This record gives sequence, C-alpha cells and structure tokens, in this order.
Amino acid sequence: KPRVRLPVVAVAGEAAQITFRLERSPQQLIYRMRIPFANFDKGVEARKKGDTADNHIGELVVVNTDKIRGETASIACGKDACFLVWDVETMGGVSAAAIDPATAQPLWRDKFSRAGGHPTVAFDDAGNARVVWYEKGAIMTAPITRAKVGVSAKVGRISGTQPPPALVPGKTPGEWYLSWLDYEAGLLESYVGRFLCP
Repeated sequence: KPRVRLPVVAVAGEAAQITFRLERSPQQLIYRMRIPFANFDKGVEARKKGDTADNHIGELVVVNTDKIRGETASIACGKDACFLVWDVETMGGVSAAAIDPATAQPLWRDKFSRAGGHPTVAFDDAGNARVVWYEKGAIMTAPITRAKVGVSAKVGRISGTQPPPALVPGKTPGEWYLSWLDYEAGLLESYVGRFLCP
C-alpha cells in the first residue's frame, strides 16, 4: 500500500507549500504539493467504489523526475521564492529546486552534490537562503538563489548516518545556527554550531 512519509510545510503566495515522500514499492518519490488557502475547506472528495487513483486537493508534482529512490526533503519560503531540497537514499546525492509560490512546476532542478544526503534549507529575515547537508563525514553548506546553488563550504563534521540537521538564521546578517546529532565516545549527542557567511 502507498504511504506518505516525512511531510514538511512552508507558507508563501497565499498557499501552503508542502513536500513529502510517497512510498509505493519499489518507488520512493519526492512530491511537492501546492494548496491555496481557499481550497482548505473543500477537503478530498469521497472515493468511488473501485477507484484506485490518487486522491488529493491542490496541485501535485513529482520533484525527483529521475525516479531514483528519494529519502528526505526540506522546503522553505521567503517573500518571492521557495526552495525545495531532497536527497537520494543512502547518501546518493542532493538536489535542489527553485519554486515560484504561485505555480506548481519548479523553475529549475539541479543535482548539486553527488555523494551527499539529508539536506535542510532555510531563509533569513533579509531573504537570503542557505542549504546544509552531510557529505563524506562533513557538514556542508551553500547559498541558494533563484538562479543556482552557490559555492559550498565545510562547517563541521559528522559520523555515521544521522537525521537531517536543523538550520536557523541568527540576528546579524550572514549568521546561522546549525544543530545536529553525532557520536562522541560512543554516545549519541546533540551539537549546535554557529557560522558566518559573507
């Protein structure tokens, strides 16, 4: 049976911008759903007997069009744009998509890491967006704009396979706080780091 896993929601353009993983063995697809606020009270229509088609409200788009097994996804929105990032199972690479909040289809898609995984994206108050992910024992970060994913830099280390990190902006321009899990002396502990970007 199909299962929806790991939903994440952001709000922009008078609509909820949602991403999730749909598991329908053997596929694991990353979807983006746009639901205008005006449609919230309509709900999903009752299924007719014998109907096995997917049933949903809003606009629904498959994001990982390569159909490779997606694992986790994150979405964040600023004033004029949203960014969605996702990875391939077992640290098989990280991709990003730029999204116009008023439309369903992404503006572009880009696989910017071939060996990374577990990405998270966030905006600061000035409208700057940043993505973080794990890659070969490092915690990586890069800026992301409506045009592209920028140059990456290492901001920490990671061991083993951990859940996606949390990322929030600081109070000063270019300041970010990062939280993640890692092992220290055989124990799983939480860490917080601060980094500055020009």
